[in-house]
Amino acid sequence: MNNRCKASASGCNAISSSFRPIFFTPFAGMPQWAQWIGEIFPTTHAMRIVRGMLLKGNGAPEIVPELWPIALFTLVVIGVAAWFYRETLD
Repeated sequence: MNNRCKASASGCNAISSSFRPIFFTPFAGMPQWAQWIGEIFPTTHAMRIVRGMLLKGNGAPEIVPELWPIALFTLVVIGVAAWFYRETLD
């Protein structure tokens, strides 16, 4: 057990228990339509990155394919936000 966990065992348990449902819920077990909807949200890709890093020890080559959907979502949201903000200035 590392020093951080020794100092705050309850904090480490809270963090690990918050990620537990994500690690044990199979995305492939969901209906196809739900998988398509899930692919839209950046949290799906972020959890794949976290799961890969924590459980498999993934590095940059394995993480990069999951970053582009997050970047695309970010650009779309910034574009929509800028559009609505621009309309408030008129």
